[in-house]
Amino acid sequence: MIALLALPLFLAQPASIQAGPGEELAAIGKAFLKEAFALTPWTPALRGWKGKTKGLRGFEYGQRTIWLETLRGFQEELESLGTSRLDGRQRADARALDAQLEMRIALYETRAPERWNALLHVERVERMLVAEQSPLRTPSERRVAMLELLREVPAYFKHAKASLVSPIDDWSHAAVLRLDEDIANLELTRSEFTERLPAGKKADQAVATFDRALKAMRRFRAWLEESPSGLGVSVPHLGAARWERVVRAASGIPYDLDELSTRVLVDLARRERRDGARWRERRRGEVDLALVGGLEEEVLANSERAMELASRAGLLPELSPRQALSFTSGDLGRPFHRGVLFLPGPGKELGSVDPALLRGADAATLAALAIRYGFPGQGLFRHEARAASSPLARALWNRSLLEGWGLYALDWVLRIDWVENDLAGQTDLASEASRQIAFEEARLLASLELHARDFELDEATEAFRRRTGVSLEEARAEVRLSLADPLRGIGVLGWMELVRKEHAYAATQDPRRALGQSLEATLSAPYLRPTDRD
Repeated sequence: MIALLALPLFLAQPASIQAGPGEELAAIGKAFLKEAFALTPWTPALRGWKGKTKGLRGFEYGQRTIWLETLRGFQEELESLGTSRLDGRQRADARALDAQLEMRIALYETRAPERWNALLHVERVERMLVAEQSPLRTPSERRVAMLELLREVPAYFKHAKASLVSPIDDWSHAAVLRLDEDIANLELTRSEFTERLPAGKKADQAVATFDRALKAMRRFRAWLEESPSGLGVSVPHLGAARWERVVRAASGIPYDLDELSTRVLVDLARRERRDGARWRERRRGEVDLALVGGLEEEVLANSERAMELASRAGLLPELSPRQALSFTSGDLGRPFHRGVLFLPGPGKELGSVDPALLRGADAATLAALAIRYGFPGQGLFRHEARAASSPLARALWNRSLLEGWGLYALDWVLRIDWVENDLAGQTDLASEASRQIAFEEARLLASLELHARDFELDEATEAFRRRTGVSLEEARAEVRLSLADPLRGIGVLGWMELVRKEHAYAATQDPRRALGQSLEATLSAPYLRPTDRD
């Protein structure tokens, strides 16, 4: 059934029983979230949303057309509602929802990555596997969710084969490598999972479910290696007009392409003048995790340290940073891999992670990851969003702001100078923080050049390598990801807007109070873009 049929038909109701504008907006938002989560079924578990999704079944034939029509239907409902009858906060809610709709419609109108990107199909399963182990769920809920997901895997990969009508070699090769890791990890999970079950029928059924999923993954891997390249030789670009439309909707920033590019390049040049080549040339040594008490404890200690500093500085309340920490291993020089570390709530055991995911990490890298992705960065953002009263705030996380908030934390934590701050004196940490922000800027520029300026893959690869100093192989992998994800690096714009807001507050008060006001204003409505508050 097309989701449009479930939309609230407010305009068809008699005026005497028609809902108020606030209730109409809330109903549209709730219906949109239900449909949006069907397209990203790994996000509800990580955001504390209790609704049911279609799981991997939502990616079957014809779903793209249905989804586009659904989005357009929501947009029509929102336009017919109008904003004149809404109060100030409701108008901001409506703008945030409209921006999400506009961005997703533009992304889905011309692109069909299911046809050429085999890695996309693999990543969906990976994200679901990660989400099913969310610390927001109880152990029994995790076990049930894991088995439900694995039952869907065989049919999902059958549909994936049918969808890949013109697979491109780069993504097929990357998908094969990821499947090798995923299969090994799932085999280990099967052993750990079944050891906890008493011998009997349920244990046998669980083993059979794991085995069928593993068999489907191996068959899909073999099919990718055996099937010839498809007819497509390049990935369809969005084009300048549509890429600009997507970025404006995501960030709220009205820059044209030239101004956006100039602002990012100017910041890269400023970074080069201030830090020289240190941020590009820093060679990170391996950290001995056994000596520092293990990966989980080291990351947790860094998050707690940063939050304690923010509390002493009068910027943030005291909170326990035991939350889920998720990072892309592109931050560690492995662009095609994803690392996820769960730090559950107080009184629970810490999660575990394969130390190989952090190959190349050192103490400064772990500290930067803890600040950016844990507390006071994205972990704090998620914490505040989940605790909000508005359902939109709890689930409608703006990507530009979420990613920008993590970069902003790397920025302001090192600027605190009105209380003792030993983090600010660590040159390796400062260089690593600068490197991570600069990498996001290079990723955004690669996306702009590929989608809006018709750069060939080799041209964009060379530009990325020149800007970051990474190897040619790593630069090419990074650029491929920007090609597949037009919003890669979008957090840079969120970070720039947060800094701009802080400077605006600083025009009328001292820097310490301006920073505190900037943090408070964002966390009070964590789903609004900075420009939605203007």
